[in-house]
Amino acid sequence: MTSFNHIFSEMPLVLFTILAQAVIGLSFVYTPAFLNGYKNFTHLKYFGLFLGIAMIIAFIPSFFHLNDIKHIFNVINRIGFFYANNQWYIGWMNNEILFSSLVCIFGFLLYYKNKKWIFF
Repeated sequence: MTSFNHIFSEMPLVLFTILAQAVIGLSFVYTPAFLNGYKNFTHLKYFGLFLGIAMIIAFIPSFFHLNDIKHIFNVINRIGFFYANNQWYIGWMNNEILFSSLVCIFGFLLYYKNKKWIFF
């Protein structure tokens, strides 16, 4: 395997990380604007919709890193801490996928419920 092939095989994770962090960064920029009154609850509703859709788009590149789409269920087995090879590990990437899923869920929940506590 050449160096180029190795770099190319990691590009889906790089794209997932960049897009997911961009969506989270956008929420950090939007929060002060909402709290200072520049945005109202109507804008907050559509921001929730945008947040959910943008996080789904950020997930799409991560599917191509798995080599087989059925490997997606392995994430569930390794959320949080897991035990393998007589040792405890932390599944950092699996936890990142879990929390990105929660951002997506709360984004759509914000669109449907439009409550301030969901935003926080």
